[in-house]
Amino acid sequence: MNETVLLSLPLDSLRSLITEAVTVALDARTPPASEPPPNPDLLSRHEAAKRLHVSLPTLQAMNRRGTLRPMRVAGVRRVLYKAQDVEAALQGRGKR
Repeated sequence: MNETVLLSLPLDSLRSLITEAVTVALDARTPPASEPPPNPDLLSRHEAAKRLHVSLPTLQAMNRRGTLRPMRVAGVRRVLYKAQDVEAALQGRGKR
């Protein structure tokens, strides 16, 4: 059965209780971040394309040709590139 309990609380205490309850509920519903911590040695597809001055389809073509090898990080649904590989590909393009 539902019981009704009446309490006398100061307004600040009531605010604190509500704030704490809402924070706990939101934390429980918020999924953990799947993003890896920022690593200056790893670049996203967009960052790699920007450094190479190419479009995303061109970057994908470079992957297929083997000019640039993407890497996958366990537990992360992103394609990342080593910054040194991008720089090497950039230097290789300039030698043509």
